[in-house]
Amino acid sequence: MSILDILKLRLDSLTGNEHYGFYYKSLDLVLGELYKKFGFNPYNYYEFGTGNGVSLTNYLKALKKIIKLKKLDLKEFRIFLFDSFEGLPEYTNPKDYNPGWTKGEFSGSEDYIKNLIKSILPEALDNVSFVKGYYENTLNEKLQKSLRQFPPSIVNIDVDYYTSTKTVLEWIHPILQDGTIFYFDDIYEYLGNLSKGEYKAIDEFNLHHASEGLHFYPFPHLGIMSFTGKVFTFNRTVSGKS
Repeated sequence: MSILDILKLRLDSLTGNEHYGFYYKSLDLVLGELYKKFGFNPYNYYEFGTGNGVSLTNYLKALKKIIKLKKLDLKEFRIFLFDSFEGLPEYTNPKDYNPGWTKGEFSGSEDYIKNLIKSILPEALDNVSFVKGYYENTLNEKLQKSLRQFPPSIVNIDVDYYTSTKTVLEWIHPILQDGTIFYFDDIYEYLGNLSKGEYKAIDEFNLHHASEGLHFYPFPHLGIMSFTGKVFTFNRTVSGKS
């Protein structure tokens, strides 16, 4: 990464575009030599909670930049978008309750997202897959098996609720790679109460899967400075060794 690139990423953070900086730095990392030596597949981006495409916009802009700088083939990259496009469901668990959110909030449109992709990186549209519906209905074993050939390298989770996050983590972990980078948005949106929402789901996952050596570790050096979100990396351990 050149000095100009580093300065640009710092400027993005200062001007509020830290999500672009996060995606650029994450792509640069997983496409680097160290990850390659571990046999890491860097080409698949998963997004849970697409809404109106704010995060997706920043990922596409970062991807556009990185493939140009590294002279990569865009056809190798795949994007998987998981969303009901109906907004938040009615909450059923006290760990989900947030008076700042209402049923149907953050709804989006598949057609809008397709047009968004066309406006930023139209060549990528052929490699975008939409998984439409609520997670308890769509995240099944059949889908999991079909996606094993496309293990995620970067995962954006913007599902807000504890229940939705728990469903996603329990479904996705069998297809994860060691070193998969996760960004959890709105993790502190319960007045900083970490016994609710996405953070609670992460904490429970680590506790319940400790005997299997599965763990999400905080990864604080990838450009996210806001109080609402946090970056983690997923890894497995075997007999106490990584």
